[in-house]
Amino acid sequence: MPPTNANDSENFVTFNLTAPSTVGWFGVGIGDGMIGSYLMIAWPNSDNTITISQRKAVAHAEPPTTDQQTDLNLDSSLSGVRNGQMIAIIKRAVTVSGSTMTTSGEQSFVWAFSKTNPKSNQKNARLTQHDNKGTTSFNLVTSSSGSPATDVQTINALNSEDGLTRNQKLAIAHGSLMCGAWLITMPIGIFMARFARKLLPNAWFNLHWSIQVFGTTTLAILAYILIQLQDKVWESKYVKTHRVLGNIIFFGLLGQMVLGMIHHRLYRPDRESTPWWTKLHWWVGRTLFVLALVQIVLGFETYNVVTSVYVVYFTYVCFLIIALLYGYARVYLGWSTAEYHKPK
Repeated sequence: MPPTNANDSENFVTFNLTAPSTVGWFGVGIGDGMIGSYLMIAWPNSDNTITISQRKAVAHAEPPTTDQQTDLNLDSSLSGVRNGQMIAIIKRAVTVSGSTMTTSGEQSFVWAFSKTNPKSNQKNARLTQHDNKGTTSFNLVTSSSGSPATDVQTINALNSEDGLTRNQKLAIAHGSLMCGAWLITMPIGIFMARFARKLLPNAWFNLHWSIQVFGTTTLAILAYILIQLQDKVWESKYVKTHRVLGNIIFFGLLGQMVLGMIHHRLYRPDRESTPWWTKLHWWVGRTLFVLALVQIVLGFETYNVVTSVYVVYFTYVCFLIIALLYGYARVYLGWSTAEYHKPK
């Protein structure tokens, strides 16, 4: 119910957060911007209960939980998931440590939601970045019609949001291209160089470099460009690590292409030993491939993909590993290990 004295902590405001049951999480913050606002965030659990979490945004990143979770009181008897809706009835004092709502006029609020559920009933569960956000204002004492206000204005944007956001579409395109580069074209190029020399003596080299240049490198460049077009995203340990490692792999791949050119240009069929730049080309390629496998998992963690994606990914990686081990075993068991011969 509306308070009569904003400085009296015995007075409370009841918030009714209502959203489609398919929402991941939904939150309202006290203030006119994300940073500095005390946020009330709610999400549905698999057992149709609701978890609420008070957080404070201190940067353009996932807001951490406060140590004042008792500021928020969820009415469990009225809250839950039913009839296709998530309902969270939350009561908060007008004044709590660090945050005071105004009752003498319009109170500003921020709101945001994500379609990705935290998949945990813990208050400090990891949240993915919001899919949409906005601001509103409301008089906590009287509504615009002058009648008593019993809750904060319901945000209806959730009901009209269908499909994927621009950032999500770019992330999916980026991830798909990178998976194509590192899980399909890169392994094919590796197999051509390591295991097709005897089978395709005059074609393996041209197949190797053309697949890696026009396949792996082209896909990686396109993916790199797409991710640069994203709007600003939340900073988190996964996002930072994914970005740094991604840059290392991307520019390492460009360097690997240069090493390949050097290896080809300086190759001598009568050489008595393998030069350092050739060995460097081998090991840079192997290292980049392993790092890419790790990077893909970091991408999954960044965007909180469903478990089935992990299952498919690790199944495929196991297949690649088995195929590589089989190929090397065949080589060591008698296949030709002759040096590269320039095709005619």
